[in-house]
Formats: sequence, structure tokens, C-alpha cells
Amino acid sequence: KTIKQNIHLFLWVRKNMNDLNAVKVFVDISLTTCGDDRVDKDKIIIFGSVCTNFAPLIFEIDQNTSSERFISICMQIVDNVEKNKESLKLLAQVGNNMKLWEDLKQSHGGFEETTLIQLDNIIKFGSFHFNIGASFNLSDMINLTVTKGHKVLKLYTLEDLKEFRSKCMLVVGRSEQTHEKSQPDRYKDFQTFDRTLNITIDIAKL
Repeated sequence: KTIKQNIHLFLWVRKNMNDLNAVKVFVDISLTTCGDDRVDKDKIIIFGSVCTNFAPLIFEIDQNTSSERFISICMQIVDNVEKNKESLKLLAQVGNNMKLWEDLKQSHGGFEETTLIQLDNIIKFGSFHFNIGASFNLSDMINLTVTKGHKVLKLYTLEDLKEFRSKCMLVVGRSEQTHEKSQPDRYKDFQTFDRTLNITIDIAKL
């Protein structure tokens, strides 16, 4: 009964995500964009868990699925539910939060756009700087300045750059999972940034 009542959730996940890897990317970006809201973070983590537990129903059944395969998948779900008694309760909770998932999915576009604009500015206008007189702490020795003309657009510390690299990985990962071609150079730009950052850190360690 609980599964039947939440078919809408399965259909939404299937429509918006290709597989469990895409679910993971959705969860990772959602955790990044939801800020410090502990309640929402817990709900997002539960969403990922529910999608994993019911993945065969979400991703492996279509109009061409044989009756034997369908029965096998159902038995697999029954086994998963037996092992995790809370799974049906959690499924119901996730199914009741559709607005949250839709809002998060919509917000990911803004997250991607902001990240890609930052990446483009770093590639075009960014320059690394070494603070020679700083301590031997790498975080104090390295920074990156984005300057356009005579105006400083942004100053990144090493920790800022590492955090930004993680955001870029999420955006690139989502692009690969959804097979988007609208940003063909995003992966190349990320590779350039990632490689330059690694080289800069290696030089600073000398």
C-alpha cells in the first residue's frame, strides 16, 4: 500500500535522474545548497537512502520488463524491506516532501550558473599569488585574485579554492550524469583549474 501511494515519487526520480549515480549527485548538490538547515539535510540524506533501497523499482522496470524480471525485482524489494523495517516509513516521509525535492531541483540551476561564472572568471582573470613572508602553513602562503581591469572581483584563500573545486566537481558530475552538452567546455575548464591548483600547491611545498 505504501509503495502504491508513492509511485509519484518513483516516477519523479526516474524522470529527473538516470540512475543511482545521478541520485548521488542530486543529494550532494542539495546538501551543498541547503545551507545549515539541519532538518532539510536530514531529509535529503533520507531521500538518498530511500532511492537506494527502492532503486530496482525506480530504474529497472519499464514496459519491456518481463513478468519473470518483474517478480524478481519485487522479491528484491521485499527482501530490502525485511532487512530495513523503517524503509516503508521513510518512503512515506520522502513521498510527502515532493515540494522540497522540486524546489531543490530547480535551485540547482542557479547553483550551477553561479559556479560556472566563477570558474570562467578564474580561468580568464585569475592569478595565483605566493606570500613569501608567510608562515609555512600552505593556507597562508597561497591565494588567488580575480581581477578585471583595475577592479578586484574576488579574492580566494586556499581553503576557498578547495571548497570551490568541490563545487565544480558536483557541477561537472551532474553534467556527465544528465549527458548535458550545453556547456561543452566546462570539463576542460575545470581540468585546467584543478591542474593549476595542484601545481601551485606542489610548488609552495618546495
